[in-house]
Amino acid sequence: MSSNKTTWINGLDSIRFVLALIVLLSHIHSPFAEALKHSQNVLVHFTGIFMEHLFSGAAAVAGFFIISGFVIHYPNKDKETLDVVPFLVRRLVRIVIPMIVIGMIASHYNQYFALPLWSLYCELAYYILYPILFRIKWSWNTKLYVSYLVCAVFVAVLLGANAGWFRGIHFNGRGPYWQICIIFINLPSWLLGVVLAEHIDKFKGAVTYGKLWLMRGGAQLLAMATVVLRMHYHINYTYSLIICSLFFYKWLEAEIIYHRNHPAGSWSEYLGKFSYSLYLCHLLCLPLVAHFLRLNMYTYVLYIVLPVFISYVACLLIEWPAHALARWLGKRIA
Repeated sequence: MSSNKTTWINGLDSIRFVLALIVLLSHIHSPFAEALKHSQNVLVHFTGIFMEHLFSGAAAVAGFFIISGFVIHYPNKDKETLDVVPFLVRRLVRIVIPMIVIGMIASHYNQYFALPLWSLYCELAYYILYPILFRIKWSWNTKLYVSYLVCAVFVAVLLGANAGWFRGIHFNGRGPYWQICIIFINLPSWLLGVVLAEHIDKFKGAVTYGKLWLMRGGAQLLAMATVVLRMHYHINYTYSLIICSLFFYKWLEAEIIYHRNHPAGSWSEYLGKFSYSLYLCHLLCLPLVAHFLRLNMYTYVLYIVLPVFISYVACLLIEWPAHALARWLGKRIA
């Protein structure tokens, strides 16, 4: 881990790419899983069922929230004050400009573009809330505990306004209260990242390779459990992920500690640099690919590779220039 608190923590970009890829894979119906499910062989049949529940995009978003809280707070955790205006300009510009530009380009597929925006609205809200929370003199642990109480209140509000939301039965007519509630329901996940940043330098021990993979395996099993709860018991991801985020916190803690002494590969770190573009573009790319290629076992890999490539191009043309503009504006305003 670099001693310069303004630098990116090694390994997090790789994780961001994996999470973005999981979101993409969760939106592609695997032809392999479908074929295996129809096998008469019991083992093969259950392998297909296992594969069908393998990827949870919602769980990946919970991981994104924790990482976001971490990277926002880590450079600021030892500061007495926060330069609010430069901070907000840098954070909002790098998120909003790609969202607007890609949204304009993809206006023909607007119904697809809108699907992942709920989490980005949450991110924007957390960036605005962070300077307010930073000024409150409570410990970040206390702020986290209070956020869970607030989360419980908004869960009750959401259930009272639309009980079908808990069961995942219907989503129509949920109204503007839904996005407001989701912001506060997911706030503890984001603050878990802040708390992780606050305490990570105090951990002096090491994480073994075996323990790291146990944590990764546990995170994957929990993510799959959210899919099972959603698909078979109609328990909305919104609620199951409140619990899962606590384990994801420990998993990401293990990742960061492990990569202090075991740097992640340069390629995986580079791929993570355009994870935001991949998250933003993937649902626009899939109908585009489907227009030219029918999804089957032979084209499945292209349904993965082509959105990744298109997202990389979008990153080069839109996201990274937005980052450069955000840095320039931040320096001009500071």
